[in-house]
Amino acid sequence: MNKISYERFNLVNEELSSFNSPHNLIILLDKNYHIIEINNMAHCVLANENQHNRGIHWKEFCQNNNIETEHELLLVDFNRDIPLNFKTTKKLGEISRVSIEWKVVSLTSYFILVGSMCCDCPNIYDTTIISNNKSSNAIDKIFLPFNKSIAFLTYNFKNKGLLQSILKQIVESLHEHANLKNENFEYLTLSPKSRNMLGISSLNDVIGCTVDTFKDLPKKYINQIHSIDEEAAFSKKAKTGIQGEPFINAFGTVESLVLNKIPLLDDSGNMNFLLTLSINSSSLKNPHDVRKLYRSIYREKRESCRRFLAHYNLDLFKHPDTGTLITTRELDVIMCLANHNNAKLVARDLKIDESTVRKHIEVIKLKMHCVNKLTIVEKFLDHVHDTNARSFT
Repeated sequence: MNKISYERFNLVNEELSSFNSPHNLIILLDKNYHIIEINNMAHCVLANENQHNRGIHWKEFCQNNNIETEHELLLVDFNRDIPLNFKTTKKLGEISRVSIEWKVVSLTSYFILVGSMCCDCPNIYDTTIISNNKSSNAIDKIFLPFNKSIAFLTYNFKNKGLLQSILKQIVESLHEHANLKNENFEYLTLSPKSRNMLGISSLNDVIGCTVDTFKDLPKKYINQIHSIDEEAAFSKKAKTGIQGEPFINAFGTVESLVLNKIPLLDDSGNMNFLLTLSINSSSLKNPHDVRKLYRSIYREKRESCRRFLAHYNLDLFKHPDTGTLITTRELDVIMCLANHNNAKLVARDLKIDESTVRKHIEVIKLKMHCVNKLTIVEKFLDHVHDTNARSFT
């Protein structure tokens, strides 16, 4: 394959990954309909094992692999400005069939076929994933786009090494927290977001290791992971919507994840792989909950306050004369103001004199460069909003 086509193919792969579509089949054709490149997913689903496909004509490829098309690809007009669509069907054994809906993208010298599959095999995860708690909608939004793809792979591909290779590609293409472990709970791969969170510079540093490798994680979190992993493996059922113990990530800020463990079984019912999909807990959206998380990790009030301020970049605000940060009590006042914007009510909630509250407000105005209580609240909420926007996108 020449350099130009290779770059084209990788460009499409990157573009698909950005749309959270690691389950897509991709085939690159030249203008004479010969296959230049085919990605692993397309090869595994459509082609016979060890078959050489590069260079052969699309029509011959379909004939060799018992692929039925709804019309001849050669009759499709590729010169239109919008992508075209067509469907193929491949029989897998006696009872299972997979249908691929293809989108055709025409480039100057190439055609790109981008396929998504809909297979007639048991969707073994529907009942376990959909029936969870308040986080179900968020979990489903992440998992269901490739739910059928994983079900298809585990149902039809008996080569464990090949299945592992495809599952690793899926995990490494995700934009959420995810990891894949073997039956011994050793990491096979992690998604970029998880690697970033844990400060992993190279996958080679963790492949074949267990969660015990991460010495900076609190023992409580590590023990929880061991317990959930073992329970999922023993029960052979997905464990979803589990609130993870809080911990400090590689950037020094608190993490709180909703954990979802999906055991992938072989024909004998034994677990071959354990897939973990996690999302940021909704508690990270609420500054009051975030403060509680820091307090649960850092018992010393001054340190937990300092960490909380850094979490929302509020440590930028210092007294112009002394350089001191916002204190624990001043933070109490700010967060109460966000609820009431009334000194009297703040005094009531904090059980201190109203005059004391007003003194704190004057100092806070100096540190945050504000003219009144309203601008204090606005700046505080702006920082919370900006942090949440970065964490939940």
